[in-house]
Amino acid sequence: MTPNILKSLRNSSVLLRRGTGLGIAILAALVSQSKASAEMAVDVDLQNIRYIDEDATDYRGWPMLTRLDNGDLMLVYSGGRDYHICPFGRIDMIRSSDNGETWSEPMTLVDTPLDDRDPAVLQTSENGILVTYNCSSVYQKHMNDPQRLLAKVYGDELEANLERWKAQDALTTGDEKKAIQGQYRGFNAVRSTDGGKTWSKPFPIPGFSPRGPIRLSDGSLLHFSGLGEITWMSYDEGLTWEKVGKQNVPGGEDHAVQNADGSIVAHVRLKENTPQGRIQHTVQMRSDDSGQTWTDPRHIADGYPSHLLRLKDDSLLMTYGVRKAPYGIRARVSRDAGLTWSEELIISDDGASWDLGYPSTVELPDGRLLSIWYEVPEGQRNAGLRQAIWRLP
Repeated sequence: MTPNILKSLRNSSVLLRRGTGLGIAILAALVSQSKASAEMAVDVDLQNIRYIDEDATDYRGWPMLTRLDNGDLMLVYSGGRDYHICPFGRIDMIRSSDNGETWSEPMTLVDTPLDDRDPAVLQTSENGILVTYNCSSVYQKHMNDPQRLLAKVYGDELEANLERWKAQDALTTGDEKKAIQGQYRGFNAVRSTDGGKTWSKPFPIPGFSPRGPIRLSDGSLLHFSGLGEITWMSYDEGLTWEKVGKQNVPGGEDHAVQNADGSIVAHVRLKENTPQGRIQHTVQMRSDDSGQTWTDPRHIADGYPSHLLRLKDDSLLMTYGVRKAPYGIRARVSRDAGLTWSEELIISDDGASWDLGYPSTVELPDGRLLSIWYEVPEGQRNAGLRQAIWRLP
């Protein structure tokens, strides 16, 4: 067995000692995977890997990619940043009309005085596009206790940068911050009805994931909540939402995909505290009634969070980040609607640190796959947007 399998088996044994069904599911899945392959990681046929914003001077993170109905690619991300956590984040968008060969100049969709981050994008109708995001003030805990993180990040430049943070934070009062964040603690959206040329003002959305909602075959939108394990549905392109069900795991960084038979597969980044320490991994649930009820979760991968895509042949693809050495981006494919998943495929394994991930993927017209994620290059502080064009083995 590989070291990753052995580590995961140790993690699952902790859950077994706690008597959890999830621990049993994890152990069974890992034993099955270890029997199937003595080496989990299989290199993909990599066509192209590069940073698409090498000249950028800001930190850029949490990209989300989608293919529009007209063939264009649209990518949203949090730009204008100082670091992984800071008060300067905004929501930017770029487009490509040549399958990722070239990208447009950024267009800013949201820029509040707070940290606008974790955007997701979805085409909701012929000309409708929905972008969801998180408007956060979590940076305050680091600003108020700089030795926790910022001293290491900025070194000798700590005081100057701390003053910049404080000046940005002072632009709004506590009440103004609450008003900007809105009724759902910063979970908001903007909408375009002209294919992305113009955008609405922010409005609240109940529930949050950096992957955002998905569009079902009937045109409705399904979305998960990070505030109470609720499944939400919208029948008006995301303007209003209603509760339809409840998940069996705490809400978090979720994503879902609808199979050809109408069933829905959902992946969740699950964080658990155990006597051996904190573990994080991706678990899977399934719904056969449009999100009203869900199966019990089962372990799928050690990485997180997962982005799900249904390919032209109805196979499912998951791409996810791995924040332990060797750092990088991985993928798995399912040929049976999520019942089983392939061995782990390596898209990249040369990351310099944990500060990378959140890949999303589209299928190109010729069957190749385009994945984009964020990553901090070796010896730098600012993250950039990295893309790979590849094929499944």
